[in-house]
Amino acid sequence: MYRIFNSILLLLFTISGCTTIDNEIFKHGKTLFNNKWEFTIDSFGFTRPDQFINGDGIVQWEGVSLPHTAKIEPLVVNDQWQGTCWYRKIFATQDSWDGKKLFLRFEGAMNVAELWVNGNKKITHLGGYLPFVADITDDINQEGINSIYVRLDNKDNPITGPKPLKTLDFNMYGGLYRDVFLILKNPVHISDEQFANIVAGGGIFVTYPEVTRKHATVSVKTHTAPALLVMIRDVAMSGMMFTLYNLGPGSLSLDGRIFGHDAFKPKADWDSLGLLLRLSLGFVFVVGGFFYGLSNIKTFAPPWILLPIGFLLVEGKLAKYAAYASAIVIIWYMITHVSLDKSLIANMNGI
Repeated sequence: MYRIFNSILLLLFTISGCTTIDNEIFKHGKTLFNNKWEFTIDSFGFTRPDQFINGDGIVQWEGVSLPHTAKIEPLVVNDQWQGTCWYRKIFATQDSWDGKKLFLRFEGAMNVAELWVNGNKKITHLGGYLPFVADITDDINQEGINSIYVRLDNKDNPITGPKPLKTLDFNMYGGLYRDVFLILKNPVHISDEQFANIVAGGGIFVTYPEVTRKHATVSVKTHTAPALLVMIRDVAMSGMMFTLYNLGPGSLSLDGRIFGHDAFKPKADWDSLGLLLRLSLGFVFVVGGFFYGLSNIKTFAPPWILLPIGFLLVEGKLAKYAAYASAIVIIWYMITHVSLDKSLIANMNGI
């Protein structure tokens, strides 16, 4: 058992020492993604991308660049086209994406948009006048080809309004009529204001509480994601590694093998080290449970798992069994987020 713990400890130390920051990614982290799209009017009533894969031979795709309209109307529009259309883009993964968070930002898609990345449905967005953002980090094939499919429906919609087209004195048209961006960020980053989905927040939020002829007050609020949980996670993992380093009798422990401590003498005060481990893990589980789902933050497990384990660890009752459960949760989380297709840095950032 101690051998396993020590192996995990060495792996964590190795991974944590390999993280680097590529400043060029920040400099050029927002890239126009407008070229080499394909477009088709939906004549078959398809609702999923796999229907194209099964019958691709009968679908006529037209190569387009964005911004794009679903149909070019005459100068005087008396009967604007309404219906369903599809866009797709096939692209290869780049080496510079390794270890980064990837987002797709659509500045405008008329009117109801559904997005799939490599077959995984990411979002349904209502309304063609506001942008929407999707986190596609976990959907990208790290060493391969990727596909994006977007289904657009510009028919009359009682939710998005404003009125049925026949009663309007203007046209709403259709298509991906504004830019699309691919955005690369470090795991801890200034959030996208649309993706954060926070009222009066997200990204960099600037307000002017007071403006007079003599002076003005400027307030700048920056939202980072997921900085708080990353710091809590790192503190908890540091406490766990420090404790594991000092656990175990004699030759089976890490310090026993390296420093040759007496195999029959305990080398650490378990009461103080156990308290450090218990509180650090309990704290990260409790906070992770409370923050679950906030601003699209991912935590180790759902709150109904995290909160009971965390409270038991902090309280100290049944701490032994809560410690076993926490170890299972963390190890399972790490295993499910490790991919042989990713580099060591990318796996660590994913964890």
